This record gives sequence, C-alpha cells and structure tokens, in this order.
Amino acid sequence: MAASLKSCSLDSVPTFLVRELIDVLLPYITLMVNASLAHGRQPASQKRAIVTSLLKKPGLESTDMNNFRLVSNVSFVSKVVERAVASQLNDYLAHNDLLPRCQSPYRKGYSTETALLRVWSDMLMSVVCLYCACSICLRCSIVSTTRSCCAVYRSASAILASYSTRLRRF
Repeated sequence: MAASLKSCSLDSVPTFLVRELIDVLLPYITLMVNASLAHGRQPASQKRAIVTSLLKKPGLESTDMNNFRLVSNVSFVSKVVERAVASQLNDYLAHNDLLPRCQSPYRKGYSTETALLRVWSDMLMSVVCLYCACSICLRCSIVSTTRSCCAVYRSASAILASYSTRLRRF
C-alpha cells in the first residue's frame, strides 16, 4: 500500500497501525470503499476535515490573506476512497478515449513542459507546412475579470481573422 504514514486526528486508528494490520483490515476497508462508491457518497464521519492555512512562501506578509493557501487534512479512509474514485474515473476516461488529447494537468507523463513542447512542435509544423503561426500569451492575473478576458480573446480572434483574410489574398 502506497499510503503515507502521516495520521490525522480524525483517524480512529493511527495509519501506521493500519499498515501493520493491512492483511486483517483490507476486507473491511474494501467494503467501506465499495459502499461509498455504490451509494455515491461518503458517510458523515468521513466528510470532516481539519483545515489549516499555510503561508505560500516564506517571507510573504502574514497580514495579507492572499498569501495563504488552505490545506485540508482528511481521514485515512477518505483518502483511500478519493484515490479509488480518481483511479476508476481516470481508467474509464482513458479506456473510452474521453480525455482531451492536449490536456496536461493531473495526468501521468504530462507536465507544463510537455504542453509547451507540444505548442512549440505545432508551431514548427505550421511553419514547415507554410502556414502562418501565431501565439498569443495572456497572463490571467493581469486580466481582472472574465468579461474583460473574453473581450481580449474576441479582439485577438478578430485580429487573427483579419490577418488570415489578408494572407489568403496573396
């Protein structure tokens, strides 16, 4: 079992003890996970979390709430159910070819570097195929609202459409 040895105060049994007695406890843990999956919900005892706020980086001002991130500590069984659901969902989506081809987050073997390499490769292929390649990068933190982000996107689309029409004339 690839579970961490960390225990949460919400656990009735320490994680190290669960790991030592996994052969005895596994059928019961399996029943609890399967019952949660069959009913589509967790028991009330597993819906609790201890939430703490941690400073994102050392040295940031502790009076600004934007400098904190929340961390939720949940029980061992909740983590096991979460992993089972994530694993089954990912397997289902992959088996039925439902995962977006270019989606990078939360997938094994994909990273920001993989995504950037894909964009770079696509741009090079566009140039090789004598297409006009254009890249527009926006920092979402600069664009303050979704509405203004959509406006920027529409403006960029209009500009690209205009250039595309001009290039076709040549």
